[in-house]
Parts: sequence; structure tokens; C-alpha cells
Amino acid sequence: MKILNVFDIDDTLFKSDARVGVVSNGKRIKDLEPGQFNTYQLKKGEKFDFDQFRSGKHFKKTAKPIINVLEKAKRIVNAQNNNSKSIIVTARSDMKDKKDFLDTFRQYGFPIDNVYVERAGNLEKYKPGIKPHITKAAILRRYIKTGNYDKIVMWDDSKSNLDILFKLAKLHPEIKPEAYLVDDGKISRYSPNLNESIYIPPESLNISRELMPQITSSKRDDFIKTLKEKGTKSRLIRISPRNMKATQSEFNVDSVLNMIHTKTKLKPTIISRDNYILDGHHRWLADLNTDKNKPVQALQIDLPILDLLAAAKSYSGAEFRTLDQSAKRLKTILKEAAKERSYK
Repeated sequence: MKILNVFDIDDTLFKSDARVGVVSNGKRIKDLEPGQFNTYQLKKGEKFDFDQFRSGKHFKKTAKPIINVLEKAKRIVNAQNNNSKSIIVTARSDMKDKKDFLDTFRQYGFPIDNVYVERAGNLEKYKPGIKPHITKAAILRRYIKTGNYDKIVMWDDSKSNLDILFKLAKLHPEIKPEAYLVDDGKISRYSPNLNESIYIPPESLNISRELMPQITSSKRDDFIKTLKEKGTKSRLIRISPRNMKATQSEFNVDSVLNMIHTKTKLKPTIISRDNYILDGHHRWLADLNTDKNKPVQALQIDLPILDLLAAAKSYSGAEFRTLDQSAKRLKTILKEAAKERSYK
């Protein structure tokens, strides 16, 4: 078995007084500890300031080792061989003074030169405000897709970061996940509180959720009209959920369970000519886990999926959301649908 060991830095291997700032109108209005940053939602006009986390000098000056975790990590790295590899995945981005940063690890005897440091914070520049567990998931998924590992063992102080490992394992059943929560220097085996499990087919085009164009209910008719004006037909069909195929790579299990339990009827899933899903992955999973053979209504557009994706991305009414944003929106939709029962 080939194992990938994954360690976080802040509040896992070290504790420092670095804080993420929240800036509004050019002023730093508050400071967030690493745990607070993991859950903070930016308000309109706000942005994050990562200056302290980009300073290797600040890290070297203030970082204090969390001894029992650091010692465990040292033993694991020193014992790694052809069947194991260790990396650090931090929410930090590139450091201004890299040598000071790395020298801090060397100072405490950690073999940092044998460990690659993945900086998830670098991904934030592509989508400001994106959450650390999403950026860390992107990095983990890159390692999973190499096919070089059978098991991933992860140490982190954030439950959200550990949860994402188990969600990735649902998408990639070839990977066995194992996680440890670091809380105030104490290490405990972590199991996700997913309440229930659902079946998620492993086959997918593996497109990130935030890159998937979303067509809201209010825009559907206009989207179909726009396609029709360009010569593309669409039709309502009946199709078994098992015959539809996933396009995106990320799913919110709680959203699917919510759909199953409320039994709320939503507008049909939009699919391509070759039965790949453009919009409605979660309602598809709800149907699939309720009765995979029972035909459901779907709106099929007469384009292969890659052409349909291109058309949807160029449509002016398309929206793009992260998985968390979509989950929040879905909760609102389900509440409204439960009241009105108007979707047939």
C-alpha cells in the first residue's frame, strides 16, 4: 500500500500569532485566527489581507512548535520510503522570505528538505475569497489523480479540511482516507459527521464545481430560447438516473440528503445529447439514491456535453458558484419549493 501523509502547519505543527486581516475601505477592521479564517464569510466591500502569513520572518519570530504533533511528523518523514511520501498542505501562499520560513522547521529538527510544501493560498488569487478547504481539496485531488497512492493520512486542526478528504474519497473510492484532528495540541482520530452516506458513481468528467455554469430556474426558458435561435433543439424526456452521467467533480452530501428526506420536486435536470449533466447534479444524485431505475424527467439539449458547456459558459445569464455557495442557495430553493409545491 502506498501512503501519502499530509500535514497542516498553523495550529497543527506550529502555533504563531500571525493573523489574517479583514480590510474594508482600505482599513484593517479585524484580525482572524486560522480557525476563524476557515469559516469567515467576506461581506460586501471586504477582502482578506495575508501579509503576516506571507512573512517568513514573522513566522520564524513567533512560531512555537506543537511538540507532540511535530515529533510525530518528524518520525513519519524520517521513516518514509518508496511506499510513502509526506507533504505539507498549508493555507498560506508563497512566502516573501522563504529561507526564514524553512529555517524555522530546521531549527526544530524537522526534515523540511524532504517534504514539499504545497501553498493552497496561491489558488486564492484565481478566485478571491475561496475557502481553504476547497483550495486544499484541489491540491489533494491532484495527488489522487496521479494514481500513485492507495491511502491518504491527514493531520489538521480544521474539521472542514478533514471532511474534504472523506468527500474526495467518495469520489475516488480507490483511496482509503484516514484523518487526525489536532485540537489544542491533542491528537484524536477523526471521523466525519456526514450522518448518512450516499452512492456517488466514480465516473465523471471531473470539472470543478466553481467552473460549472449554473442556469437558474428563472433563466432556463431564456437559455433554451437562446439556443433555439442558434439552431439547437431541446426536449423533455424520461430517463433512468443510472443512465445519466456526472460532469462536475464535487458534491454536497448534506444537500442530496436534504432533497431525499424532503422529497421536494424540482425542475428537471438539464442534460446533453450524450446524457451528461449540465445543471442539476444534486437532484440527480437524490433520484439515483432513491430509485436508480425509476425514470425521471430531464431536459435534454441536442449538443454533446463539451459543446453544451461552451454554450452555457457564453450565455450571459449563467452563474458560477462554489460548492458552499450552491449549497446555501439550494437550502433556500428547497424551503420555497416545500411551501409552494409548484415544481412538477
